[in-house]
Order: sequence, then C-alpha cells, then structure tokens
Amino acid sequence: MRSAKGFYVRSLGRDLARALGTRGHLHRIHRTRSGPFTLDAAVPFDAVERARDDDEARVALTARLLSPVEACAHMPRVVLDDRGVEDARHGRLVRAAAIPEEGTEPVALLDRRGVLVAIARSAGERLHVVRGFPLEAGGPPPGAG
Repeated sequence: MRSAKGFYVRSLGRDLARALGTRGHLHRIHRTRSGPFTLDAAVPFDAVERARDDDEARVALTARLLSPVEACAHMPRVVLDDRGVEDARHGRLVRAAAIPEEGTEPVALLDRRGVLVAIARSAGERLHVVRGFPLEAGGPPPGAG
C-alpha cells in the first residue's frame, strides 16, 4: 500500500476494526520508502553498530552516507547571495531572486559554493527557515571569500 504524507496506517487499522464492529490491531507495519529514500539504499543497524568499534566497517559505512546536499537532491534549490546566507544562518526571513512557488516545499537553501545552509518554506515573497545547518568545519564564514 502506498500512502501520502500525513496518512496514519494505525488509524486505518482502528477505523477498519470499528467499521467491522470489532476490535483489532496491526500485526506489522513495514515502511519500504520515505519520500525518495528506499530500503535499497538503507544501512542496516548492525552495520552502524559494527562501525562503532571497527575502523574498516566505519570506512565502509561512511562511504554509504549521503551528504546533506545529496539528501536534499529531491528538493527545489535556491542559491543565496551573502546577505541571504547571513539571514538564513540567523533564522530570519530570506529574500531570494527566485523563490519556488508554494506547494513545491520544502526548499533547500545553498550558498554560492553549493553548501547546504538551511531548509525553508515559502512565506509570500520570502523564505522562512525551518531547519538551519552549522557552518562547514574549517570553512570560511559567509562573505569571507
């Protein structure tokens, strides 16, 4: 069964049982995808546990991880100027030259180098930051380059 965002499978089970005049429970719910992410690309938890104590397993696990920008590849992107980056880093409303229309959200906000700065939603003619990301380790602050 495929379901849209906001669909509650447990509620469906409850409602079906009520409609049949009985009680019921779900024996098993198995999520096979979430948005663009599928089980084929998932990392088993035991691989994460092995990586804790094994350098070779850690290297193998790290090679499978997505960067923040790759994880947001399915989102519309807006490249910000230095002022936009500063506003996004401080959680302020962001002005941008091109804002995707509402309904294409969330939006990935990138700096000119392609580094993910924040995830935002449209707020009229501006973007509202819903999740900011820290500066890259060792990277220059916005406007310094």
